[in-house]
Amino acid sequence: MVEFDRRAFMIGAAGVLAGVAAGVAVPSLASAGVPPASGTHHIFAVDDYGASPGGSADSAPAIRAAIAAAASWTGGGASRTASVVFSSGVYRIDRASTASWYALEVDGVARVALYGSSTTLLVTNPYAGALSIARSTSMRVEGLTIDYATVPFTQGTITAIDTVAGTVDLQLLSGYPTLADAALFPTSNYGTLRNATTGLMKRGPQITFSYTHTGTVLPSGRWRLTIAPDHRPQMGAMALGDGFVTGFRGNWHGIAIYRCTDVTVAAVTMYASPGAAFIPSDSDGTVIRDCIVTRKPGSNRWISANADGVHNHGGRVGPRIFGNTFESLHDDGLNIYSTSRAATSVSGATVVLGGGAMQLAPGDAVQIVNTATGTVRGETTVVTVTGDSLAGGPVSASLAAMPSGTAPGDQMFNRSFSAPGADVQYNVFRELRGLGVRLRTSGAYVHANEMFDLAYWGIWVANDPQYNEGPVGSVDSVIERNSIVRPCIDRSVLGWPSAAAGIMVENLRDDYEGGASKAHHGHIVKDNYIEDPPRFGIFVGGAESITVSGNTIASTAGNPRTGAPTAMFGTRNSHAVALSALTVHEYAASPRPIVWTGTGVTGFTHT
Repeated sequence: MVEFDRRAFMIGAAGVLAGVAAGVAVPSLASAGVPPASGTHHIFAVDDYGASPGGSADSAPAIRAAIAAAASWTGGGASRTASVVFSSGVYRIDRASTASWYALEVDGVARVALYGSSTTLLVTNPYAGALSIARSTSMRVEGLTIDYATVPFTQGTITAIDTVAGTVDLQLLSGYPTLADAALFPTSNYGTLRNATTGLMKRGPQITFSYTHTGTVLPSGRWRLTIAPDHRPQMGAMALGDGFVTGFRGNWHGIAIYRCTDVTVAAVTMYASPGAAFIPSDSDGTVIRDCIVTRKPGSNRWISANADGVHNHGGRVGPRIFGNTFESLHDDGLNIYSTSRAATSVSGATVVLGGGAMQLAPGDAVQIVNTATGTVRGETTVVTVTGDSLAGGPVSASLAAMPSGTAPGDQMFNRSFSAPGADVQYNVFRELRGLGVRLRTSGAYVHANEMFDLAYWGIWVANDPQYNEGPVGSVDSVIERNSIVRPCIDRSVLGWPSAAAGIMVENLRDDYEGGASKAHHGHIVKDNYIEDPPRFGIFVGGAESITVSGNTIASTAGNPRTGAPTAMFGTRNSHAVALSALTVHEYAASPRPIVWTGTGVTGFTHT
């Protein structure tokens, strides 16, 4: 619990309530939708604790005091609720002078809402997240804009290219941090090519480039980047005058939600974030709605958040993400998943698991996988757990039955802790360095989202072996009425035949080729529109009992694709995939096949 001055709390609370009773205007309450004060609902105005919306002084201590006062009030009774309200204007917020990673933190709080009305929280430290909500319940954040006084990225134009040495020189734009800041810019990093006039990603052979730098400016005032050896063959994509942007990727985010239940973030606008815009972790029932993550209007910034729009790890009740706009992210739109733990020993029906973030409890449905081959050993139920999985250390689990062949080194995924039932509707994704939606949960509903100009794929229902993100195969999700226009504008990703698709369902082994097991089942992919897909419009691999119906795939004359296989629809290693009512609009001079079937396909029907 955050410490606070009780005398200040009593004076501030009394003043606000007296103002409400006397009809004095508490800042923007009506327009912010704040519930009226009552015997069980108190209102705490941050200005009464010394916060200033003038934008000149640090308001974080006063805001923390107002939040602490509200937390103390709601902690006095289960029926109590509180609203912390902000005036219109700009509040500067510095990171606490502790080891905190966030300017504002809420921990162990219940039934408190933060309401803004034309309110900007201006984070002064580019390494800090704006707001962390941890171990809390029934929280709400609404009507705030989050921005950074110094953005956590830098950008500039390419002034020299040496393809032999593998270097490029960068002239940074005025007002952006320099690569000398080692906390923001580690010696190894990545960045993206840009149209220096519009700030949009440069279309061409490759957009993302890994590099190293020394942190020392050249005598010319420019900075030299050494391109990673595996990316040097694509340096032909670079030209003098191109823009290049590179961002910080630490464990700091715009709004973090950690081990919470029933947190709603509504109508929040975010112009920058050192990591993801929103990062629910191990949380249940998170709602993110009507939010906007975009480049700040009137600025010359080329990106918004440095990482994902929503990065949701774990949880037993999936998030609801609807009505949001995610633009110019430097990674994916949404990532909904959980990580795994490695088996260190196996004996009878008991498995010992190494450390990790994946939680485990009796009754959980778990999956054991040989990830090297993409073989799912089997699925079973946890009977008992010895050790505290919340602590992240090793644990021992007894299982209802040990899947045949389970061996040390196999990975265990927890389906029950993979955000089941995620609901993703009516969101807009535009100009993302990554892909639109990474979906590894089961029972999800992905409906009526719009995606435009993605560097990578549109909707990716697949595990990610490099990061042990899964599970390996998901079940019973519905993907319908989504529009995906111009995915894979970074043509370097077209070389993965089992991964380059507008919508992809696949079981991937460690080398990112198709895995052995048919791990997905029961998905429905219907009534989607895909324009200018890469190798495939829709691809189904490592799956069974998949319905693909009523989709439309259009391909223009300039549709980028390379090599074979390629088709409007493709499938491999799958059983009982039903393709029906596929509409194709092909404008390319050399039309691609309608259907491609690889090895291991049985029971496929096409009507």
